[in-house]
Amino acid sequence: MPEVTANGVRFHVQWLGAGPRTVVFLHGLVMDNLSSWYFTAANRVARHCRVMLYDLRGHGRSERPREGYRVEDMVDDLAALLDASGIDSPVALVGNSFGGLLALAFAARHPERVGRITLIDAHVSAAGWGEEMAATLSLQGEERDRLIAESFKDWLGRHQERKRNRLAENARELVYETRLVEDLRRSKPLDDSDLKAIDCPILALYGTESDVLDHGERLRRNAPRCELRLLPGCTHSVLWEATQEVVGTIEAFHAPRRFLFVVPPLTGHINPTMPIALELERRGHAVAWAVHPGAAKGRLPGAAKILPLDDDLPGGMQDEFLQRARQLRGPARLKFLFEDFFVPLARAMRPQVEAAIEEWNPDVIVSDQQALAGGLAARRLGLPWASLSTTSATLTDPFAGLPRVAEWLQELMAELQREAELEPVADPQLSPRLALVLSASELVGPDQEYPGSVRFVGPALGHRPGVEFPWDWLQSGSRKLLISLGTINADLGRRFYAEAMQALEGCDVQVIVAAPADLLPEPPPNFLVRDFVPQLELLPRLDAVLCHAGHNTVAESLAHGVPLVVAPIKDDQPVVAQQVVRAGAGVQIKFGRVRAAGIRAAVERVLDDPDYTDAAVRVGAAFRQAGGPVRAADLLEMLD
Repeated sequence: MPEVTANGVRFHVQWLGAGPRTVVFLHGLVMDNLSSWYFTAANRVARHCRVMLYDLRGHGRSERPREGYRVEDMVDDLAALLDASGIDSPVALVGNSFGGLLALAFAARHPERVGRITLIDAHVSAAGWGEEMAATLSLQGEERDRLIAESFKDWLGRHQERKRNRLAENARELVYETRLVEDLRRSKPLDDSDLKAIDCPILALYGTESDVLDHGERLRRNAPRCELRLLPGCTHSVLWEATQEVVGTIEAFHAPRRFLFVVPPLTGHINPTMPIALELERRGHAVAWAVHPGAAKGRLPGAAKILPLDDDLPGGMQDEFLQRARQLRGPARLKFLFEDFFVPLARAMRPQVEAAIEEWNPDVIVSDQQALAGGLAARRLGLPWASLSTTSATLTDPFAGLPRVAEWLQELMAELQREAELEPVADPQLSPRLALVLSASELVGPDQEYPGSVRFVGPALGHRPGVEFPWDWLQSGSRKLLISLGTINADLGRRFYAEAMQALEGCDVQVIVAAPADLLPEPPPNFLVRDFVPQLELLPRLDAVLCHAGHNTVAESLAHGVPLVVAPIKDDQPVVAQQVVRAGAGVQIKFGRVRAAGIRAAVERVLDDPDYTDAAVRVGAAFRQAGGPVRAADLLEMLD
């Protein structure tokens, strides 16, 4: 029998499997021991990871000292066991019932030693929890036996009568021959601040009929990276009532996986995937892209795994799309986008995406919401998939107030799904399991209702290739404004740039313009014109941004607490602009009609009124709280 002495106690320990990640399983209190994990999830997880099982002090085959049963004592036990086993890198913890409480308490005390946590109907101690547990364990006679039989009926029912009797006898000895009851009463509860400080991904599984479901809700409200998942009809014995689902979920969360990103050939839809992909790779997962090489050129690192799609889109689709799109506005443009681009693109991409899936064999598909083929292929092949919304505008109804157009679009989407031999769903762009949105409800609209799969994770900001910039041109103490209309919109901005130059020439603001130099001939001394600027590095030095309300620029500006003047041109930009105004983080002007006086008034208003900056800072704080690429990776890891 493997034994390890730690913290002055002899522990029964079992090791399984091998791998770069160590997973420690923690069992429940009194009537439990490591065998409950050995015969369920431990061997499955050991296919991918090194697994450590041990009997808590006083349980199973571990030594039963008379005292030392406070939660704090058992946290010390686990730390000493890891030290004695030579484990100094962060471990993953899996805890059932009281074992879940122990996992949380250990993470609160030793955050540097925990990489992730899985909880199975865990207790989350609060004030009075120790007294409640002590009162339960102190019951006598028939009432005690009835409670034990009810609480552990599924667990005990899996053993022969001889073993059930031995478990019951061990439980009685633990309760009545040690200081367990008194020590639990003296245990320090976890308050909300303890839970808020646990900064690692937590996957919490609870039964809908569990008597501790409120513990899970409290955890979800407070732990910043917790995902609460409910198992219908299950009680506190969820490990035994839904064993296969629980075990499969635990295995998926802890095993290295393969992710395939599916993106459309559109500017701005590849960059946001990079920080998320890099975070997944940092955690040991493999990542590939199903992408048109022409669109990906210069946007993915040289070592990226690319499964190339055909750049020769049917009928010159992309060129025709760009030419016609510039001529349309409003609902006519949106109708054209779906009918003449997104749906034909999905038809062209789907067979190629399915071939990429066959080649790469991914575990999870991450499909840009405008790359419909990704979700269609995942559904056809039975793979879990997440949708990725790179713009907050996708959560709004573009045809609100236009019921006939909305009905037309629904039928168009239904026909696309029928062609793929799929039963039509209302919105095939949005994953019913996980819909990642690179924004926050504070910007999109805190009072709106969203589908249950929607998770706001904030903008995906990350490293980009360096761009030279004359930093010494920026003067200390001066106010600074960036003007950017995006790479696609630059050629539309000649008149706008001229009006802006007239509006701001000679004012006490340094103006940086991201645009080709020939669009602003002979700029005034307070203007600096550059083809490209290092926007993320520049934003902390800015006081305001004047832009076209492109989602990436808006999100990056607000993430740095920089207010905006927005002049939307097309696509999702009017929706995003409205969101900025509604959040109080900027003002809107008309791109096509505004004159110099209007631009100057709007810029001065944003620069002079601190309320706009305060609102931008508030939205930026919401973005940070949403978690960004780290939170997105957490959620993708939990998808099974």
